[in-house]
Amino acid sequence: MRKLKWLRSLASSSLFWRFRHFFQPGWVTSYGATKDNSFISNLISTSKISSVLDFGCAAGSDLERIKDLNKNIVVYGVDINTKAIESCTSRFTSKFQDGFFFSTKLDRNELKIFLDRNNISKIDLVIIDRVFYCFNERNIDGTLETLSPFANMIFIDDFYDEGGLYIGYKHRCWDKILKRHNYSAHINIETIHNPVDHANARTMVYKKEIF
Repeated sequence: MRKLKWLRSLASSSLFWRFRHFFQPGWVTSYGATKDNSFISNLISTSKISSVLDFGCAAGSDLERIKDLNKNIVVYGVDINTKAIESCTSRFTSKFQDGFFFSTKLDRNELKIFLDRNNISKIDLVIIDRVFYCFNERNIDGTLETLSPFANMIFIDDFYDEGGLYIGYKHRCWDKILKRHNYSAHINIETIHNPVDHANARTMVYKKEIF
């Protein structure tokens, strides 16, 4: 249990993800390549999604599959790992003519430029897949404050606090956190990814409340 807690603490460090390419050189091109993307694909299809932002896009596998399914969907990827962003930009440039952008930071001005360039006013779907567990409360709220004016729907897969005894990963009540930013819970199910021992991994979808 002690080793498990230490490994999960390491995985929860943003520094690990920023410099992961030094420790695992093949990660940049392989991460997420075999991940089941059917839930996201169905969500995009049933909700008529035409724009997607992946916060923590890593190698960009999810966004690439989305563009493969429908080249007209515009995609925006953010990741702190510079090598991953360089790889995404190079690969998408050679494969798709337009409708994509990648950055190492979530910047409101860059996001506005992207929206204007693609003649859209909002991002239909934001993907935050196993990212927020690496953040503190202040950074989570800061990210959501930046996204909130632009995002209609948010997909989150993370660790949900239901009062259990968990090891290593920070668990939070995401319903309460998203409520602070005017999003209401739409889906909250067991994670669509592999189960995580001694942790409560959940897949959640939140929609912007309309007043």
